[in-house]
Amino acid sequence: IRLVSPSLMNQMTLFFQGTSLAMTIGVVELTYQTKAIADETYRIFGVFTVATVIYLTVSIIMMVTGERLRERNASGKRRDA
Repeated sequence: IRLVSPSLMNQMTLFFQGTSLAMTIGVVELTYQTKAIADETYRIFGVFTVATVIYLTVSIIMMVTGERLRERNASGKRRDA
């Protein structure tokens, strides 16, 4: 697991952010749901701001987690050697 986790986190981050299919589905679905909520509440700016913050939070958490796993595995390799 230690050898696979950095690659797995990297792939998950790339899939979440960069894959055209995931990006299209994710952004379209997020926009659709956000628009539906905004239509019900009449708070367009606030709802889209919250959706943006959620998207950025998930992205940043995935990137930080991946980086920490990479650092942890890199320091583990040095100790093993």
